[in-house]
Amino acid sequence: MLQRYRPAVALVVFIAWVLITAFFDQLVAPAEGPQSLSETVSGTLQPGLGAAVVLLLAAVAIFRWRDIGLNPPRPTRSLRLLWFPALYVLAFVGLIAVGGLPSTKTVLIILVNTVLAGVSEELACRGVLYQGLRIRFGVWPAILGSTLLFGAVHVLNGFSTGDFLASSVQAIAAFMTGIAFVAIRVRTGSLYPGMILHAAWDFALLAAVTGLLQKLGESQAQPSLSSIGLAYAVVPLALVLPNFLYGVFLLRHATRDEARLSAAAAG
Repeated sequence: MLQRYRPAVALVVFIAWVLITAFFDQLVAPAEGPQSLSETVSGTLQPGLGAAVVLLLAAVAIFRWRDIGLNPPRPTRSLRLLWFPALYVLAFVGLIAVGGLPSTKTVLIILVNTVLAGVSEELACRGVLYQGLRIRFGVWPAILGSTLLFGAVHVLNGFSTGDFLASSVQAIAAFMTGIAFVAIRVRTGSLYPGMILHAAWDFALLAAVTGLLQKLGESQAQPSLSSIGLAYAVVPLALVLPNFLYGVFLLRHATRDEARLSAAAAG
């Protein structure tokens, strides 16, 4: 496949991934009414997540994309950069200590779903899409383009939750967090650290939320953002702001870092 067609092919694969991720489960087993995100992820296994991973791995094999980051970090000491986002995971684990874990079955469902989601989203956004855009347009257009699209697809969660205002806030938060994830991809030259961190982040957060709700004896159904006030939208954005700023800091020499990694891979 000629490199000049790489961005278009990557975008087609990305769109197919979005459609499978967003709508596969609804087609296979339609939910009875809107569900919160925590209900969706903790209630049952999501085969669409597995189908999305299969699609991405098939595309990588078919088009022989050996440069998307499915390799060990280079250098290994770059893993030290994960210290700051790892603090978020530790904070979520602290919430689990307060609220307790949900049932073993629920924990396993959350674990499988979040691992698949972490692998799928990093492979799609920081792998296939980022590298496809970088080769043709350069580092910063690829960083911003892939992260904007990563954030935008979270708006589609409104189809399952019924709350598009909340999903729009989630999309902005996802963009901010995505900057940190793409920074890790650029600085380590690998998708694996981001996959592990992404899965751990989602698992710890959702397990903590589910456990707290069960301890309080409340339904996992959450009020719409419209009903509790738009001002509450500031809370999740404020929480991820430090991580966003850390990602921006890591990307201060993104073009140079990518050039170094490309030279090391070629050598």
